[in-house]
Amino acid sequence: MLNRTCAIYDNNQNYARRLMNAMSRKANQQFNIELFTQRDAFERYLSEDEPAVAMVSEAGYFDELRDVYSGNLIVLTEEQQQDNLQFGDNAVAVYRYQPMDIIYREVLEHSDLRPKGRLDTIDIIGVYSPVNVLPKTAFSLNVAKVLSERYKVLYINFEEFSGLDEILCARDDVTLSDALYYFRQGKQAAKDKILKTIQTVEGVDYIPPVMCAEDISYIEPEEMAAFVECAGKGGHYETVVLDLSSALRQPWRLMECCTSIFMPIKNDYLSERKIFEFETYFCSIGLAKVLGLIEKVRLPEGESGIDTDFWNKIKIGGMYRFVKKILEKNNI
Repeated sequence: MLNRTCAIYDNNQNYARRLMNAMSRKANQQFNIELFTQRDAFERYLSEDEPAVAMVSEAGYFDELRDVYSGNLIVLTEEQQQDNLQFGDNAVAVYRYQPMDIIYREVLEHSDLRPKGRLDTIDIIGVYSPVNVLPKTAFSLNVAKVLSERYKVLYINFEEFSGLDEILCARDDVTLSDALYYFRQGKQAAKDKILKTIQTVEGVDYIPPVMCAEDISYIEPEEMAAFVECAGKGGHYETVVLDLSSALRQPWRLMECCTSIFMPIKNDYLSERKIFEFETYFCSIGLAKVLGLIEKVRLPEGESGIDTDFWNKIKIGGMYRFVKKILEKNNI
């Protein structure tokens, strides 16, 4: 049975340590990283254990490796577009001189290790658009409301200026800013403090949005994903709805955590070009799989429907009916 370890063998010690450190930050303790810079130690390890995936430099690759290890193998090559077959049927060639993020995703792609942030028992619904679509917030809130009728739902708004201070009221001025502060101070130990920031309206649990834009923008992407996991698991939520924005540092890192992503779009020339650039960029950084999670939605016009009476009339609005059909179609 495969364990949850990624074994790295590379006799270039500087590169090997950089790779191990990058992998460890990304893995965030979800799986183990073992580093070897000597062939005999690596062979001895493989004779006693079988990692979920082994990463070997091209210079360090040896034919006998096929005899001692039959699992997923990634060969870090000196040149791009090398033939996988020269390293065996279980091997894939990955160019070593590219961003560590892309190498990390290659590891996830070609192994049984789980991506960072994906939660076993929680559906993460992301709403994001590179296009300025004003009804996006109304769409997100309606997603949370519809799902709250069947599941325990947490809604988190990551906009720098949400305008929702009257719709998603804070108690004693405690907001997402405080929740993020508690998490950064105590990590998982801060769970109880984070849960105390959560409020409820019409069956929807939420963390009141930040009042200071910088409180979102300075958080590292890995920390933000870990925060969502802490809040989601800590509150025993079945679904978390993330209203994402470009205020986040690399919002696509949170999109990697999502089980479904909705992208509100418009059909004017500039909007279509922005979508094209977004998709091109995702492919260039190895996130083509995330694009497969995205459903583009053209929101009904005249249904932004957010005012101080929003929650009292939400179920009679056209956006509510639109969202319900979208979620039903996607079996969410």
